[in-house]
Amino acid sequence: MMVEQILNCDENRKIDTINYQNSLNIDPKIVAFESAIKFIEKFGGLKYTNKKTNIQYDFLETFPCNHNKILEFINSQNELVAPVGYIMSEIWGVFTLVINEKNEIYLLEYHTKIARNIDEFFCVISSNKNFIDFKIDDATITQLKNSGWYPNRKVDISQLINNLKSRGFPLFDKAEKFYQEFFGLCGITSYGIKWEILNDDILDEYTPDILEDSDFRYRIPSESYLPVCIYYNYPPYNGDSFYITETGKFFCETGKLVGNNALEFFNSLFKY
Repeated sequence: MMVEQILNCDENRKIDTINYQNSLNIDPKIVAFESAIKFIEKFGGLKYTNKKTNIQYDFLETFPCNHNKILEFINSQNELVAPVGYIMSEIWGVFTLVINEKNEIYLLEYHTKIARNIDEFFCVISSNKNFIDFKIDDATITQLKNSGWYPNRKVDISQLINNLKSRGFPLFDKAEKFYQEFFGLCGITSYGIKWEILNDDILDEYTPDILEDSDFRYRIPSESYLPVCIYYNYPPYNGDSFYITETGKFFCETGKLVGNNALEFFNSLFKY
């Protein structure tokens, strides 16, 4: 199906983007480059709701969005991006769509690519997939919410940071952001397995020396990493530990990759 048919818009549609460009002029690092301008010229002001998934997509003409999150993305990925829309879902909450200079579309909040180009993006959002191509299901979000999580959750982790420093652990941005959003959560999966995000009691079981001697260290020798979660059945004890690396990927203690971002990690965790 053509993009124009999906959005019910004219093939030659082209709107003025001056308001869009002005809305980005808060920080010199955030610019309206050519691919972003062309996207807004064509789709700015339009809305699309996928009736199969009940997810709404808004492509606005101006963006009163969180510029700090865009700067975090730019600094982390070392490439320019500009906002082009929002995704709204009763289950998932609200997320921001950004585009880079290669016309790739990303989910801003989780630094995750969801389409390699604009045509692919519109094919994906008009399909019956639950939520783009994350392979994340609604049950994962439900379990997270039942544990106390909510979109944009941010808790005080100053005591945790002090404890990590006092134990000699390396600190890095990806881990701190994960702890801020998920610290203190715990729950039981549908399989009856308990999971807990890092807390002081769990931290007491780890030292940098123990981690350096683990099988996991030999599988990713070039990156720093920190524990984020334990997962166990009792009695008898039968569990696993999970870690986040500097690049924001998640591994279990055997070295198996279990997620490229937090949502993928939890999706794997609840089915592990």
